[in-house]
Parts: sequence; C-alpha cells; structure tokens
Amino acid sequence: MTRSGTRLARVPADRSSPSRNPRHQYETDEAQDESRAAVERLLRRLDRRERRIIVNRNGIGGVPERTLKQIGVDLGISKERVRHIERRAHAKLRSFARLEGITAFDL
Repeated sequence: MTRSGTRLARVPADRSSPSRNPRHQYETDEAQDESRAAVERLLRRLDRRERRIIVNRNGIGGVPERTLKQIGVDLGISKERVRHIERRAHAKLRSFARLEGITAFDL
C-alpha cells in the first residue's frame, strides 16, 4: 500500500526477457567466449610491438587503457610513431579478420 492508500499490484517476473532467461545468459557467455578467442587469435598474428600497442590502447585482457604518450615512453618512441604503428596494426587486423570470415558483429 502506498501513502495515498492505493494498492500496488505484484507483477510476475518475465522469464522470456533476455536478462532473466538463464539459457540466453549461457548463449551470451558462449558468444563472448567465442569473440574473445577470435580477438586473441587475430592479435597473435601481429608482431610483438603491434600487439602490445593494440592491447594497451584498448585495455584488452584486463590491461588498463593507456595513452599514446604513455605507450611511447615505455617503448622509447614518439606518440606519433605509436599512432602509425597502431593504424598499421588495425589495418592488419581488419585484413586478418576478412580472411577468417570474421565480421565486426562476431567480435
């Protein structure tokens, strides 16, 4: 009962809602695992420096996101050089993804 005296109805939970359906949660978890595996597979095709830049810039795998400048200091290169390497790495990743038939919706 509310302060004004009106009665609130109890509404049963909607089990068909994606957020309430355990099967949907399992399918979502499985899709996330597949996406994570695809990203890891693509990243392994980059060289070590490219992979490090992409992982640090995007905060992949629990690594905190870092700025171009921060990454440049760690690698001993300018932030502009980091930007160029990052751009090249993104182009490679897109190419690798196309070759594997992976779309942005799969990631």
